[in-house]
Amino acid sequence: MQKQDEEKFDEFKTMFCRYMETDDLSEQEFELRCSMINFVKTACIQTLISY
Repeated sequence: MQKQDEEKFDEFKTMFCRYMETDDLSEQEFELRCSMINFVKTACIQTLISY
């Protein structure tokens, strides 16, 4: 993984964990959490299919 990719991944991981560890979210934050979960699920499925 390139340095820039690692930095982006770390940013995403930090944000993802913040939204996963709480249920006290605004409607917009809840929608963002759902979108992030779907993004991770899709990325996992695409990775599995490519192997």
